[in-house]
Amino acid sequence: MLKSIQVSNFRSLHEAKVQKLKRLNLVTGSNGGGKTSLLEAVFLNAGAANAALVFSINGFRGDNVITPESDRVFRSWFWQLDPKNRIQITSDAVAHARTRSRTLLIDPLLRSQVTPGRSESETIISGMRFNFTGPSGKAISSAQINVPAPPSTPVGQPQTQSPQLSPISIEGPQTPSYSTNVPECCNEQFRCRHSGWLPIQGVRRKS
Repeated sequence: MLKSIQVSNFRSLHEAKVQKLKRLNLVTGSNGGGKTSLLEAVFLNAGAANAALVFSINGFRGDNVITPESDRVFRSWFWQLDPKNRIQITSDAVAHARTRSRTLLIDPLLRSQVTPGRSESETIISGMRFNFTGPSGKAISSAQINVPAPPSTPVGQPQTQSPQLSPISIEGPQTPSYSTNVPECCNEQFRCRHSGWLPIQGVRRKS
């Protein structure tokens, strides 16, 4: 049973610590006060090194659109939207009369991107790395959106129109290791009308 949880730099929670938890706990507060963020922190800590939860949690909030041009999906996780603020979620739970601690560290995966209309490149968050330490040891996993290079079109040939692809790669011990190309036209509601795609924890894996 969960007895305490401490959250640092996750969404609207800069430093939060809740102790003396019981089997039934009531969380109250004003809108935007961090109630949902606290529950998400508990969910993430229980999920160990499962980086696929990045997409699941945003899906719970109804934020299902993923585009390679924006890092909003990832940046919104960090306190004050600053990826320098490392996320840490630590919990203590009692099982079989023993106290067990679990610590999850979440770091951003960064890349440089050139934005049209700007002369300088900017650094955006392309994914997350989960580093988990628990009773069974340590584990690491990652989730990342990889932007493919645009196809080259020979001079004099008409450019063909096709759905833009947003490859998502997830690697780690808690989830199947795979890389999948997600058509941008299918991002809405995490559903796809194309055959051969299956929903896997908020993302899709090609069958």
